[in-house]
Order: sequence, then C-alpha cells, then structure tokens
Amino acid sequence: MGFKRLCCIMGQALVFADPKEIKEHCIGLGAGADLYALFAAILTMRPWDKIVDQSVDHLIVPDTPEERDELQVRMGFHTLSACQFRS
Repeated sequence: MGFKRLCCIMGQALVFADPKEIKEHCIGLGAGADLYALFAAILTMRPWDKIVDQSVDHLIVPDTPEERDELQVRMGFHTLSACQFRS
C-alpha cells in the first residue's frame, strides 16, 4: 500500500476513532508498535483518550485561550517525548 493511501486511511481511522485501525496504520507509516499512540497524538495534537473518544466532536480545535494553552503545553510534551525516544 502506498504512502498516500496509508495517510488517507489513517486520517479516516482518526476521524472514526478506531484504535485498531489507528494502530495498524501508524505502524504501516513507520511509527512502530510501541510508538503508535504517540504518533497519533502528535498528528492530532490530542491525548490518546481524546483520540479514541467516540463522541462526534473529539477532534474539534479548541476555542478558548485556556484550551489553546493546554494544547501548546501538550505539544511541547509530545515533542520532548519524541526526542527522548530518538536519543
């Protein structure tokens, strides 16, 4: 399966909050079996529990300054975590 197709299927899995498909396609994109949750969190800028939340609005972009601040802090944490895994 090609890279573009994997990305499309991965996006669909994220929208439908399907953990099995997310894991499968993260691994297919090279994230590894142990880092798929981190990869999905970096792509969506959301914690894993929000990514797999079945509610309709689970990937909505934050509206308030507080939510945006929390998101920026979380992204900084994910970036640091990814760097630590590469060291």
